Amino acid sequence: MKNTKRVISIILAVTMCISVFSLPVWAGIFDKKEEEQKQPLEILTIFVEGINCGDIVDAKTGERLFPPSTDSIVSAVAKALPDTIAGEIQNDDEKIVESLVNGITEVFDRCSMDENGNSKPGVKFDYQWPSIRDIKKTVKAGEENHRITYCYDWRLDMKTTAAGLHKYIEYVMQASGVKKINLVGFSMGAAAVMSYLKLYEDEYKDYINGVVLLAAGCNGSSACGQPFSRKVNVDKSALINYVDSMLGFDLGAIIESSLIHKLGALSVTEGVIDWVDGVLDKYLDDVYDGMFMNTFGTMPGLWSLVPEEDYALARQNVPQDANDEFVEKIDWYHNQVALNKNRIIDGVIDNGLRFGILVKYGFPITPVTENSAVLSDGVIDTRYESFGATCADIGSTLGKDYVQKNDNGHNCLSADGLIDSSTCDYCDRTWFFKNCEHSSGLDAAMELFTHIFYDETQPTVWDGDYPQFLIIKENKPVALTENNYVNYYSDTTADENSGLFQACRC
Repeated sequence: MKNTKRVISIILAVTMCISVFSLPVWAGIFDKKEEEQKQPLEILTIFVEGINCGDIVDAKTGERLFPPSTDSIVSAVAKALPDTIAGEIQNDDEKIVESLVNGITEVFDRCSMDENGNSKPGVKFDYQWPSIRDIKKTVKAGEENHRITYCYDWRLDMKTTAAGLHKYIEYVMQASGVKKINLVGFSMGAAAVMSYLKLYEDEYKDYINGVVLLAAGCNGSSACGQPFSRKVNVDKSALINYVDSMLGFDLGAIIESSLIHKLGALSVTEGVIDWVDGVLDKYLDDVYDGMFMNTFGTMPGLWSLVPEEDYALARQNVPQDANDEFVEKIDWYHNQVALNKNRIIDGVIDNGLRFGILVKYGFPITPVTENSAVLSDGVIDTRYESFGATCADIGSTLGKDYVQKNDNGHNCLSADGLIDSSTCDYCDRTWFFKNCEHSSGLDAAMELFTHIFYDETQPTVWDGDYPQFLIIKENKPVALTENNYVNYYSDTTADENSGLFQACRC
């Protein structure tokens, strides 16, 4: 049964990837109505996006390869179905597994990378930089809470992405005429920003004004690291709760919800589970290596999302045909950036740049990990986003008698009993958004990072304007209190009629 759960988790991890990568992203230039003439901006904010800020397409036909189109999924299913049915009729388990693996692999194979970790010929990342005219328009509008987005081929290694960001910064500064830039790194974009700060550490202080890490993936996510290192598990109830609470009406969500609820229904039939157990015990390596590692495992960018605690084990599963160049690419991020994260951030602060960390929490992690009760924003663990917060598991709290671990002269316990921020590496500059999912709450986040970038002095969580723990009301951050929160997955709730509670699913 243990191996059954592991392999089902691998299959689910692939559909999870469709769902996570299909989440709405914040691409484009943010334009507001020019109600009045404003003072032109002197500092521009570049918003470094996460995964799926642009499609992976066929360079000749323009066909979308990732996220996979409905047509490509239907086509793959149609091809796999005859052999699956034949295997069932012939009682041939190997044929059933092979047809399913081949069908799913076909959907993702064309966007996999070559043995060097480069995009294959005929495949491109479909994204255009904003025009000089649009950049000038943003500067003229004079809105401090603007953003100009940087998108990149998220499959590529972080060193390459950081070099691309450097060129983009030069382009934006030249086009706009500004002398200073703010950087906001969202999700995987935080890994890109950290890589940039490492790669250009001798010069960035001359033109970077501030850095904010938002729902940051620079420390990895167990939802990525554990499948890469084969440390996967599945809990049926956790899966069903996750789908019902986290996913919208995108294609991945529909596929995943259908699959998981079918598995839930089938699990009442002990014979079905016994059959799955026996089959997957025999074909574990075929499913894992053939379907998962030879597609997603070939993408160096995804390796930046493997936490340090999982990296050594995950590295043993590098695709067999990968060469030394591929290994050097994935090692660069972990050796140069992940292991030096504090030195990089300390350099930002020591150079007098504005700095803040914005964390989202309140939801279970994508349930393909050994502990599906990990507190997260649905995609990235809260402890990783926050650089070390002590967190209760979903369905529990730290306890009424809990005492914060580090006495820094401030109360670092959240009113909902879920977080002790005293263990964060940068406690005084780390803010938490309660019940805010990974790709939600941009308006509230923009209000806070505008405060960080443009306040007269570097703000901290103790200043009073924006306390450390926040909840969102009408797209604005307000203080989290004992009277305005709800813990979705425990018995600890507050009065939803208080007028302050709002689940951030905007």
